[in-house]
Amino acid sequence: MKTRTLNWLAACFVLAASCPATADTANPLTGTYYGTATIEQPASIGTIDLAFYLDVTGSAIQNAGSYIDLGQTLLFPAVAPPIGGKEVGPRVSGSLGASAFNLSSQSFQSVVSGKTVNRQVVLDQATVGNGGASLSGRYTETVTELTPVPLVISGTFILAKPLPITAGSAADLNGDGCLTLAEIRAGGSDPATIEFSDLSAALNLFHQTGASLRVGDPPGPNCTNGEQTLQQALRDYQAAQH
Repeated sequence: MKTRTLNWLAACFVLAASCPATADTANPLTGTYYGTATIEQPASIGTIDLAFYLDVTGSAIQNAGSYIDLGQTLLFPAVAPPIGGKEVGPRVSGSLGASAFNLSSQSFQSVVSGKTVNRQVVLDQATVGNGGASLSGRYTETVTELTPVPLVISGTFILAKPLPITAGSAADLNGDGCLTLAEIRAGGSDPATIEFSDLSAALNLFHQTGASLRVGDPPGPNCTNGEQTLQQALRDYQAAQH
């Protein structure tokens, strides 16, 4: 998912003023986690896209090989050096296991309203599900050098590492080539609730280049509103966990 605007950090400012690493691929928790953060403070300004590649050894998120994935979010800058020839965002570290998760980014710089500012992202107070494949909790970003006192942006986040598509999930029930929100919900054992298998199937298809079945709810032409459909699926899944 790619956020369509880079102005949210500037909006927060206005509101507040009123070396390649080798990943441990054998660890099932190593991989890309996709999701969103819903910003609530300093005011409710909507949802932003998040994506992290986490290299997990034991329960440690290794800073050398873990980073914000720039291919799925436009809110963060590239930070040298590349990893495996790929331009990546700020490095992250922390811990992730079957029942606990926390993450902190390195401090990094961005230009906001003509000012160079320092930023750091922290994810904590987490609930962990599906053996570590689904994560939700508190999102906090601290921005300094923008206002006389640090600007704290906070809200909630949800992240998921897609598992293989299971039988019955990702079924195009009406044959229109779009996996709608209703069809995502209908894929699991409970057709009234979005389960993790449903969410995994939708995430896999959304991020799969050239997939024959695309995520989206008509009337969006060619399922081009897939981002909104997936964000709603993430919200519905998160709501079902509480």
